[in-house]
Amino acid sequence: MGAGDGGQVPAAVPLAPRRGRGRPRTRPPSPPRLQERDRHLLGLLAVARYLDADQIGRLCFPGRHRTRAGVRLWQLADESGGASWPPFVRSIEARFPDGTPRQAWALTDTGYRVAEDLLGLVKRPNRDTAPQFMAHALATTELLVQLLAAGLRSEPGLRGEASRSLPPMARVSDFAHADDPRYRWIASDSAQRPWSEYDQAKNVRHSRELRPDAILEVPAARVRLFVECEMGTQTVSPLVADAPGSTLNKLTRYASFLNEGADVDPLGVNRTFYDQSFADGFLPELLFLVQSAARERTVASAVEPALATWQQANPGRRPPVVRVAQVAGAVQHVQSLASAAPPRPSGPEPEALPRLSRNEIQLLVDFYGATQSAFKTLRDTARAQGATPPEYPARIAEVHKLLERLRR
Repeated sequence: MGAGDGGQVPAAVPLAPRRGRGRPRTRPPSPPRLQERDRHLLGLLAVARYLDADQIGRLCFPGRHRTRAGVRLWQLADESGGASWPPFVRSIEARFPDGTPRQAWALTDTGYRVAEDLLGLVKRPNRDTAPQFMAHALATTELLVQLLAAGLRSEPGLRGEASRSLPPMARVSDFAHADDPRYRWIASDSAQRPWSEYDQAKNVRHSRELRPDAILEVPAARVRLFVECEMGTQTVSPLVADAPGSTLNKLTRYASFLNEGADVDPLGVNRTFYDQSFADGFLPELLFLVQSAARERTVASAVEPALATWQQANPGRRPPVVRVAQVAGAVQHVQSLASAAPPRPSGPEPEALPRLSRNEIQLLVDFYGATQSAFKTLRDTARAQGATPPEYPARIAEVHKLLERLRR
């Protein structure tokens, strides 16, 4: 009835709550159901420590709209704060060197527990990387992202040029696997290695710690790469003697770590700090990961003469294998290592060698140790008499590694 009819205006009738989008929540949202893709997403964050939404999108949602990864991260984190369940991921503030804000993602304790179901025990960082250094961390993990994203197929429904622009499918899955056996990534907080440096001028040994930005292992090639991400904020050649961030000072530290003796093993052979940290026989390489072609040329032109100078000052020692590359070049190098099959010997198959007993192996070990000890005595006697000490037999290091394998 209207007001012009002279009657009373009826009281407003309360409307029923709308279904769907406008419906008020009467209970907190339930936790998201984790799919296999989510478990590997959490595993990838456990391995890399930090990734941004774009990197996660390329790893876990290839070919999808760039917002898809952000939506799923928001669900796993419950950024609204209304959930009664512990979140799996969390966002972290990051800043580019010029101050531009950026968001990175990391795991919560709950996320680490899920990742450990996939990967086994994972070392957790004691504290987060500071916002001003997060861009450096993301630039380092970009190498891992591009390695794992290479060959992923696009999601169903992607057509046209966007589909053809993706690399050929190398694997069946449409998301990267955190436990990909081709690569092993060790994040910076787990990559530190102790060593010591001898100061000839003061006749003292200083304790040092090697701090690579990451370590990348390629098991198929038995190669270990120490990754140093160069953002261009440090000098290439040190302006002062004590400039640990300069590129060439890093090169000198790695050369010492790979060559200087740490102790003597049970066979009586001096072990380098590298051998002490890694007993698997992987060949080490030093990778300077640069962000531009100009920086690549600058670093490469400085590294080559520095290696020559170091070798002249350290005769008889092996200079480190050094590569300077942008991410794309580094990815190609690592992929070539992972795909290279070990050479097959030509000619007829060799006859199988008889198995050695433990006593026979110990006999070889004892003979090797006695020979090495005799040479050491001869060398010490020669030095005391002012004579040139005799060289150890050729390929002694290879024989030493062979005996170590036989003893296992």
